Amino acid sequence: MLDRGETYREFVNVGAQMANSDGVIVNSFEGFEPRAAIILAEGVCVPKGFRTPPVYCVGPLISAADSGGGGLAGWVLGPRTKGRGFVVKSWVPQTAILAHEAIGAFMTHCGWNSTSQAVCAGVPLIAWPLFAEQRFNRVVLVEEARVALPMDEEEGTRLISSDEIERRVREITGSEEGVDVRQRMLDMRNKAKLAIGEDGSSTLALTKLIESWRR
Repeated sequence: MLDRGETYREFVNVGAQMANSDGVIVNSFEGFEPRAAIILAEGVCVPKGFRTPPVYCVGPLISAADSGGGGLAGWVLGPRTKGRGFVVKSWVPQTAILAHEAIGAFMTHCGWNSTSQAVCAGVPLIAWPLFAEQRFNRVVLVEEARVALPMDEEEGTRLISSDEIERRVREITGSEEGVDVRQRMLDMRNKAKLAIGEDGSSTLALTKLIESWRR
């Protein structure tokens, strides 16, 4: 998943440092990564001699700064673009666009902010990671949560063909597998709402975090 170069070594170093911390705040929720949450709570994923600090899964936390309707989002998804594709080369209010009823799927580099926004909107994903932790995130999205379809790179390269892009878009918007992925993402959206609701797992974790600061 990750070449054993500088980025890999940095990940290992950060992991070792985390074991010495007073706690780790995670922008995720137990319903999204249940196996990871259980393993971290049991303290079985660190080498002998290391301890597992408290882990607080308090997500999904997303910025509401770009969540307003209208504006560019309304123009991009409005009558002027009906029935044809449209490319915006600059910044767009991604949270607002993902929440629009016209969005059938989201092709993403698997960054965690974008992933969290898609989960909150209930939009299924096409996973196209580029670098850093994004390849790890693809595994979570495709194999664990099963809310994404993967892009298959051309053999021996990290390139994606136009045929592969077309194939995955057609699959996620019109195939039985795409329907299943969409339903799982809608279910995940409901779990996210429960997690950050009253007495939800993330709300309780945040309460424990605040209590630890007061001690």
